[in-house]
Amino acid sequence: MLGLESEEQERLIVSLDPNYKILDHITITGLPPIPSFAKYPYVDLWSFHTMVIIRSPPDFFHIPTQITQYLKPDKMLENVYFTVQRSPTKELNFLPHMWCFPDMLPGVKLGYEDNQYVGIFGFKGCKVETHDTNWNMVEWHQVHIHQQKGGMCFSPNNGRIRVIEDDCVACIWSFIEIGNRVCISLHWLLVGDVDFDPPRTVDELLGFQEGAHIENLKYLITGEGNIGDFDSPPVQSTRKKGNSRKKKRNRGNKSNRGGRGRGNRGNKSNRRDNRNMRVD
Repeated sequence: MLGLESEEQERLIVSLDPNYKILDHITITGLPPIPSFAKYPYVDLWSFHTMVIIRSPPDFFHIPTQITQYLKPDKMLENVYFTVQRSPTKELNFLPHMWCFPDMLPGVKLGYEDNQYVGIFGFKGCKVETHDTNWNMVEWHQVHIHQQKGGMCFSPNNGRIRVIEDDCVACIWSFIEIGNRVCISLHWLLVGDVDFDPPRTVDELLGFQEGAHIENLKYLITGEGNIGDFDSPPVQSTRKKGNSRKKKRNRGNKSNRGGRGRGNRGNKSNRRDNRNMRVD
């Protein structure tokens, strides 16, 4: 595995499944169907250049038990990824949309079935903290695709994390469950001035600097990396299921009370609240 050749010369892109080529499954966005990170509203996705993609069947790589405990018997771990991305910013959003909906089409709304669960995990030395994502745990998470003026939109503005050091390699794991599908990934985020040339083989990756990112990669490949425990306690996202809908319903009821006996003025409040019922 360590010596497998890349599908592309400029980047290390390797599938450990001989029947699956990553570059044969590019989405209509021009991006591969992988979980990644970028910055909402995602108008500059190409600035978050993905330099390494390794795709594995579910039984090849090693995954920490702190993460596999969230696998359910009736859900299928479809694949495991390792990715390396450059990031021009320390503030990022988790972007699972490409993996969740690889066959997305213009004009088609996706992700409103309310069946998505996500977790972002950081072990000792990860150099990342949560902003509003499910941190070191898996919980409900919205993943929406819809149309808006100008084209396709990935929503909402959630899954936010923050890299806490300058010019560093941050390292985190992600867990996605949608329907009966599951994907687990290890991500390196190259933030700021980090000297990194895309390696020709996986073996070269293991020789890149030292630190928690290397230990996590060793664990993924061999099961023997010293990753320690979580960097901080689990935190559930502040975007709890149903809160926004409940809040907007209450605001609508208040408008009804305030507009009682006021004719058209009350109707205008109702119309405004109905407009606000739109999620995203």
